[in-house]
Amino acid sequence: MKNFLKKLDPWLIVYAGLMGGLYVKVAYLAALYLDGVQTPVSHPLFPDFFTSGKVALIAYLAPLVTPLVLFLGRSQNARKLAAAILLGANAVLLCHIAGYNDATYTSGVWVSLYLLWSATPREAKQLIFFGKALIGLFFLGGAVGKFTAEYWDGSALHDIYFMQKQNFPFPYLRDSFSVETVRSMATGFSRITVFAEALLGTVIFWSIRPAAAVIIPMIIGMIFLSQFQLFSVVGPLLFLVFALILERARFSPECRDPLPSSPK
Repeated sequence: MKNFLKKLDPWLIVYAGLMGGLYVKVAYLAALYLDGVQTPVSHPLFPDFFTSGKVALIAYLAPLVTPLVLFLGRSQNARKLAAAILLGANAVLLCHIAGYNDATYTSGVWVSLYLLWSATPREAKQLIFFGKALIGLFFLGGAVGKFTAEYWDGSALHDIYFMQKQNFPFPYLRDSFSVETVRSMATGFSRITVFAEALLGTVIFWSIRPAAAVIIPMIIGMIFLSQFQLFSVVGPLLFLVFALILERARFSPECRDPLPSSPK
């Protein structure tokens, strides 16, 4: 088993997860950005660069050159270049009018930053610490964004999930329980979501095994309940967690302390 784990490349696992997240909705997003090219928009809060449909389309397609970069280069510099392309593309789309409200690019920026930083060889516990820090910041940001009346009383998730979703268990709940009961379920579900994300915001202080034991089921549940629509957002984080577990498994004697040692 150890020999098998040593053959796996944690960096490529994270890279594959990020690319999968970016292009799992390629049919929808490519059509959206093409439409933006054909139908220009303007907004007083966005500079022309960040309303240009061509900019959005180029930024979305740019990461498709990274497999070629990695194949031709097969070096640290090639990985740095690929990660820089991913980071730049995600950052542009995060600031663009066509993508600013899509959390795909929020997680994309964080995971791209991890790829860029880890393209240079690091100690396993440094990689684990930095990876957990990014995951924690992502979930903490999600929790803070939900500190609103609509999430506390459940109305936001009630409308998004309990009323609109057609996948199990939501149709069953609507058919089996009264409107008031479903509304109460939505309130409880919403508050648990906020508390869970706030708790995961502290994951930097956990060791990787208990962190993974909580994060992995939560992310899988989010993907399932959203009919895989949230894979683009949390899928890259799931692959990052797998990579951190692999780092620990490969170099376990170095990784017992969840915090990195001070440089000597």
